[in-house]
Parts: sequence; C-alpha cells; structure tokens
Amino acid sequence: MNPYQPPVPGAAFPPPQPLPGEGPSQNRCVVWLVLSVVSFICGCGILAIIPIALSIAALVKRATDPKLALTLNRFARGCVIAGYAVLILSVVLNVVMAAMAS
Repeated sequence: MNPYQPPVPGAAFPPPQPLPGEGPSQNRCVVWLVLSVVSFICGCGILAIIPIALSIAALVKRATDPKLALTLNRFARGCVIAGYAVLILSVVLNVVMAAMAS
C-alpha cells in the first residue's frame, strides 16, 4: 500500500504503535507497586490502597497505552510520597504528645 495514497473510506487502520521510551519502564512500575505495598504494611491507609491499584493498572496498560501508564505511575508515586509524609508526621506528633503527657 502506498503511504502517500489517501485512505479508503471505511478501511480499518492498525492502531498506532507507541514510541520507545514514551511510557514508564516495567522496573519503575514494579518499584512503585512494591513501595505501595510497603506503605500499606506501615499503616498509610487509603494513601496506600489507591497507588496499589494504580500501579497494577499502569503495569497492565504499559504496552497498549504508554501515556496513560505514565500518568497512572506518576499519580501512584504522588500518593505513596504523600502517604509516607503523613506517616512521618503522625509518628512525630505521637512522640510529641507522649512527651507532653509525661
């Protein structure tokens, strides 16, 4: 088929192939999945459950829709970082409250 020929109406076109390096690598998706599970074990609560689901979705969509996978991975990373920040803040506040009580 001539690439310069106009398309035939009603003809099916193959989906565009993603460019290499467009989406997150599998290692990066797995890293944030593991950190999400670790944050759930540490007690980060809802800020750990959401990135687990997002990391799994990013792993599934990595081959078919790399831009969506990259967005999901970035959102999962933000949730994990926020969860760890809230965890550290709660530990510090608990130590301060225990010191003030005694």
